[in-house]
Amino acid sequence: MMADDLSRQANELAALSAMYGSAEGESFTVGEITSTGELACTLTVCDASLSVELPQGYPSAEPPRVSVSCPIMPTASREELAQELDQIAADGAASDREILFELLQAFQQRMAELPALQLKQQPSSSHDSEARSLPTSRAARLIWYHHIKSQEKRKNIVAWARDRKLRGFCKPGFPGVIAVEGEAAACAEYVGELRALRWQAMEVRWEATDLPTDAPLGLPEPFAELAESAMGEAAALCEKAGLLAAFRTAVLKLEKG
Repeated sequence: MMADDLSRQANELAALSAMYGSAEGESFTVGEITSTGELACTLTVCDASLSVELPQGYPSAEPPRVSVSCPIMPTASREELAQELDQIAADGAASDREILFELLQAFQQRMAELPALQLKQQPSSSHDSEARSLPTSRAARLIWYHHIKSQEKRKNIVAWARDRKLRGFCKPGFPGVIAVEGEAAACAEYVGELRALRWQAMEVRWEATDLPTDAPLGLPEPFAELAESAMGEAAALCEKAGLLAAFRTAVLKLEKG
């Protein structure tokens, strides 16, 4: 193992240890693989876990080895997630860059989308009408992007939200921000569809689930695109919806108060 690789691995794992493991139902562990002496880490979210082994040539030449455990996820979906993570790992190795944060973010996001994913996997049955009669939960997300510039992506962001009757807005440019609110499964599907596009950086920085079904937060309806320079307007819309604190601290990374 090159000394530079070992140093980069240690620094990356130290940074991730400071970021993960403090949330309820979440743990992050770092250790060694006894047989090889290589480093490894595991992120556990409730009953699901992502284990990543770091070969001697990571990150300069070799991709990390990824393993997903999620008993409640359908096999086909689990295999799809594993392929997605393997591709992220391969892209990192090809460009000689640390990739663990992107792997953990992708895994977390898929776990957040799991209820909607499970719903799509369920066959229709005589219980469908009963399920449709139950109250529908609502959810909201605040999403940060390094940038949103592509005209095609901007059209899809608005169109896909409106197709699902979601409320909210997109502030394109540098950085890009999306605030979205609506029926929980539709909201999760929307975020999953956005994630399938290629982005330099995309992070769901704040989310809320099980919101009152009859009390929308008050984000714009229909979903709208703001100007690239409209960060102030975005903040005002979040303030109207009671999301200003989350917008400032989670999205803009500003201190409270």
